[in-house]
Amino acid sequence: MSDPNSVKFVELVFEPDTSTRDTAKYKLAYRSLAKNSRQLFALLLQKDVSTEFFSAFELYGKRLATLLSDIPKYFGFKSGHPRIRSTKDQLNLRLFEEFLGAFLFSLLPLAPPDIVSQETMAEIVMAVIKIPRPGGMLELIGAELGDKPEILRKLIADGQMGTWSKEQPASFKSLTSNCSMTWGTAAGNLADDCPSDSHPEKFGWVDDWKSMKNLVESIPCELCPFVSNHSTNETPRAYPQTINTNTGAFKNLLGERLGLWKVILSTFALNNFRGTVANGA
Repeated sequence: MSDPNSVKFVELVFEPDTSTRDTAKYKLAYRSLAKNSRQLFALLLQKDVSTEFFSAFELYGKRLATLLSDIPKYFGFKSGHPRIRSTKDQLNLRLFEEFLGAFLFSLLPLAPPDIVSQETMAEIVMAVIKIPRPGGMLELIGAELGDKPEILRKLIADGQMGTWSKEQPASFKSLTSNCSMTWGTAAGNLADDCPSDSHPEKFGWVDDWKSMKNLVESIPCELCPFVSNHSTNETPRAYPQTINTNTGAFKNLLGERLGLWKVILSTFALNNFRGTVANGA
């Protein structure tokens, strides 16, 4: 019999039914994530886990997004961000944010390119960006999203980004302050496709952060034609596994290929992450 205290967060992604939750089990799983956030990389680098995850990315990606969105509840965050009680808590939170950001940077290029998978990826991104405190991590994520226009368009089009910018203005500013031009272009293209005249800067050039923010918050309006009508009840399609998911990928990530995720990890976090090479995620 397995140890009930060994429940891992990543195991929840593959739960057959999430409608009825075992509260104690979920608490243990989120506690395991707090202690070892490296386990998220199993979804990318542990062969059997990642093969299953990407074989039905619509289904498992949406579950992951839901689980990540519940982190504030299980971690005791207040007003969207945690209350720091000690230096140790601050360090642990910093490590958690770094690993979460690194996971997102590693995941973004791997999703299958169809529209539904892009919507799923957007849900994961939205869940992740609500967690870090305003600062450098969000700035890096915002810049990376600027290079992923298909994901960025979906984040803006469904209105979640505009709502979040009003609820957490400091975090939204961190996310977009250094990439307002690319974000403005994405929002502007969406506004240009709408027959309504209610969008500021419509058919114009968004050349400052405030104009971009106003434009993002105006989307979608009642006439916007691009809001997704995809049903989450559809049976997920299977995708061929084309990603190198053997354990040697850890050596590749930590070796010659210096990905952006590695740049954002502090020395302490990177050394902490190296322990995963020997033991897996």
